[in-house]
Amino acid sequence: MLVGVAEEPKTVPSEVVGVTRKEKESLVNQLATKFDPPWSPEVVEVPLDDESEKVVLVIRINRDTVPAPIVLDGSILVRLDARNVHASRAMMAAMLTQATDTVVGPRLGHATRRPDTHRTPVPHGSGVQQPDLVLRTITSFQLRSNGRRSRLAAGMPGRITAALERTQLGPLINMLSLYLQGGQSSVITPWQIAGSTSSNVVLERSAHAGQAEQGGARLLCRIGTGVGSSGLEVCCDLVFWLDGTILPWSHVQQSFLEMVPAVANVLLPEAVSAVVGNVTLPPPVVEIHLSTHRLGEQDPPIENAIDITSIGAREDTRPFYDTGEILDETLMNGLDWAPAIFDAFTIMAMDWGYPSPVFPDQELSSPLR
Repeated sequence: MLVGVAEEPKTVPSEVVGVTRKEKESLVNQLATKFDPPWSPEVVEVPLDDESEKVVLVIRINRDTVPAPIVLDGSILVRLDARNVHASRAMMAAMLTQATDTVVGPRLGHATRRPDTHRTPVPHGSGVQQPDLVLRTITSFQLRSNGRRSRLAAGMPGRITAALERTQLGPLINMLSLYLQGGQSSVITPWQIAGSTSSNVVLERSAHAGQAEQGGARLLCRIGTGVGSSGLEVCCDLVFWLDGTILPWSHVQQSFLEMVPAVANVLLPEAVSAVVGNVTLPPPVVEIHLSTHRLGEQDPPIENAIDITSIGAREDTRPFYDTGEILDETLMNGLDWAPAIFDAFTIMAMDWGYPSPVFPDQELSSPLR
């Protein structure tokens, strides 16, 4: 649905008039407070191509993820013959019965496992320098329906290390380290165990200049159980200490093109196989995130860490510090996540104030060599 487009009497769009951002805030507040159960669709701002500071609001609704039926001001409305009517008792009973048998999944655009709130990749502590930028790819798989806790299999660190060697994450950290060090050689560690228990395994690989303790980039891959009491979670964080360097967008783009298939196509199947044996996995729900949030420190805007000028002309220059999207698995082509990743990039960029973002090498899906 579009808010800010005038219509003729027969609902034919006639003129783009826009609305103010104050009207957007009012709309979002109403969406958040008037629905029972609480629910809100995705609302994307698209600035107009003039100096009025007005926007068109694009409201995106995936009906498969709506917790139907929704009660609005004490009523359930249904659509009949191009009009809204109040649902009868029979219609309400049928919808409520169907709702009890439906599991509502996360909607697109509502990623929740942000790096600064959901198991931060670098634990906070005295003398610990927080990274300037975190790129996160994360997914999960429900192991049991009875709520019993699942434990990781013995030998999990070795299995995950071997699986990581089958990905292109090694060449990725090599490429990034060369850029961060201006083409100079870096100290690149092999995959090492950063932590291992019966419920959590963390492996890391880092690149830094000389013998410096902090600097460069670090990959942290975590396999953990106990998500939602019975889930298995696979997360890969790429963290940067930039020291004033600004990453080109192409490096961020390439990072996600390598991280997503590594997590979804290699690490998740390996982890699930180790815990429950060989099973057929449906396309996983994968989130990607960018974040410059640093607890207890001043947050630099993302444009201070990433050069985003290459993706087009930006109409809204307000700073932003984190963003996240759930990838649309329906855009996959076999095991190729590139179309879903670029779709998420487009949604993110629109939220950043780019009405018509353009990404270079949109056909790029081949791994680094």
